[in-house]
Amino acid sequence: MKKSTVLFYLSIVLMFVGARLGYVAESGFGTIRVEHTKYLNENGAMINAVIYVPESVSDEKPGPGVVLASGYSASYDSQELHAIELARRGVVCMTIDTYGHGESGFPDLGVDKPLNDFGMYSALQYLAKLPYVDRDRLAFTGHSMGGDGSRAGALRSFAERETNPAIAVPKAVFIQSNSFKNVDGKDPINELGINYGDNTGRWDEFSIILWGTQKGSDYRTTANFTAGMGFEGAEYNTYYNYGNPTPLTREEALEAGKAGTLRVGYTQNNSHSPLTFSGLAVTKALDFFDLSLMEGKMAENIPYDNQIWRWKNLGTGIALVSFIVFIVTFGLVLLECPFFATIVREEPKSLITLDNKKAKIAYTCFYAAALAAPALLYTWTSGLRLYSPYAGVVIPVMWPVSPYFNLPTLIGVVLLNLILSGYFILLFFLIWTFFAKPAGATLEGTGLFIPKKEILKSILLAVVVFVGSYVMLSIVTYFYHVDFGFWKFVFREMPAEKWIPYVKYLPFFLLYFFINSVMLNSVTRVNGVKEWKNMLLCVFANVGGLLILWLVDYIPMYMTGIRGILMVPGTQWPNSLSGILLFGLLFILPVAAIVSRVYYRRTGNVWVSGFLNGFLVCFFSVCTALVGIIM
Repeated sequence: MKKSTVLFYLSIVLMFVGARLGYVAESGFGTIRVEHTKYLNENGAMINAVIYVPESVSDEKPGPGVVLASGYSASYDSQELHAIELARRGVVCMTIDTYGHGESGFPDLGVDKPLNDFGMYSALQYLAKLPYVDRDRLAFTGHSMGGDGSRAGALRSFAERETNPAIAVPKAVFIQSNSFKNVDGKDPINELGINYGDNTGRWDEFSIILWGTQKGSDYRTTANFTAGMGFEGAEYNTYYNYGNPTPLTREEALEAGKAGTLRVGYTQNNSHSPLTFSGLAVTKALDFFDLSLMEGKMAENIPYDNQIWRWKNLGTGIALVSFIVFIVTFGLVLLECPFFATIVREEPKSLITLDNKKAKIAYTCFYAAALAAPALLYTWTSGLRLYSPYAGVVIPVMWPVSPYFNLPTLIGVVLLNLILSGYFILLFFLIWTFFAKPAGATLEGTGLFIPKKEILKSILLAVVVFVGSYVMLSIVTYFYHVDFGFWKFVFREMPAEKWIPYVKYLPFFLLYFFINSVMLNSVTRVNGVKEWKNMLLCVFANVGGLLILWLVDYIPMYMTGIRGILMVPGTQWPNSLSGILLFGLLFILPVAAIVSRVYYRRTGNVWVSGFLNGFLVCFFSVCTALVGIIM
């Protein structure tokens, strides 16, 4: 049996094994009941949610409840680490996809209620009605934009309660990677008489927008922090009563938690997104909710540092890697079938042979030019992608959000794809004209020129591999209700409404990755070089420029607290989002390079890999993207 066939079957087994491990870990290894639900909220939006029910709670012994929400470019699963650990310690948790995220929809047009809570208010009312939830011990927490929703949800809950005593209100609000707010010297939350905490990383990319300081490590010196605490000079990771600068002991903090006056500003050595993948961040959330909801009993049962959420990520990470192996090997297995075997051919020679010093210098220059373009363009095309009309944040992007292009987190990538497509066509023309052709190369080395029938079969193979892979993902998801992912790198089933933008955006990904496949296999690959070296050349060609950009941007931030690229080039806007959204590209582009090389070596043409990578990368990008809306 061929190695590819063995890997194919092994990948299927490991997808199920990994998903099973993720499923079991999410349930606290049997101590948590995990319920997936959808409901129509009072604003007409369909909300997707997951409820974590501890085995320790019941109708007779209800437990506290917490609503958790993700940030702008994430879904409910970014908060599952907190949900799992809180639920293990007796807290009923409800993670939601906020408006336009994941599988949640949007409110009806014309709704006259506040919508800047992103659906968290309605989630709290839903949670409070569950018989095993103590409605006197409720709370909000959210990361980044979810922090805004937490604050707005609390304010709305108390406002609605003024006319309807049946409305549930939170006892605590805990904000992650977000800020307290300063409205005429006060944070409106302080008028509610509830516990209030914040955890912001020392290198948070949004600190200049959220706190008004370039360094996240300085957030305690800001007017926003003073407004939230009620006094100046509060220290990090220290308990206080609102308005009182005297630090509290833990016993005193417990009393403050009962009274609803607890204030604390946590910090840790993290940037914005990694706070959603941090055991220390979980510890701080557990500490805050233990003091504000559980009277210190949480730590008595399970120590804060006893955390199992990483097992969930390990399991779904195994499923993710196995899924990628499946995509690569599935096509190789299909190429053994008589129908597709006709497109199998020997890999043609590359256009590049480095047999003299002049050729090596020219190749190095062209390679550097290929790396430079995405590095120089990415921040400009992708730095401005904040579009959240419900929160009143509509920062103009280089390519404006519209009814057609309604995925604001992807518009920059589409623009980058278009510009780079033209650039690489020009670069290929220069390489061919002034370097490859004079050296005796032929265009057969591009893998473009094969019989039309084989082109159609190649495209069909790409379609079958993609569809078959999605079906496999759906089958595993049906049994275990988990995504294939590790931190921000996720493949998941898409709701029906997201296939529409997928089709809209697909042509731009097909165009780029078809050209990308030509570039990698005909002018990046070098004749006479071992395959592992060519593979490394192709992988680095795909991601090297962006990786260098990330290092230029982030190394100064980690060393000094200030990013290397503070502003989006050509604008007056802080460069807050581009680095965060870059993580996905740093993951998927090396995968695309590997897929391209594997299929090109087997078929000798760029049609299979070009189309398959277009399908795959577009799917990876759309399945977790925020869906925009024109207000």
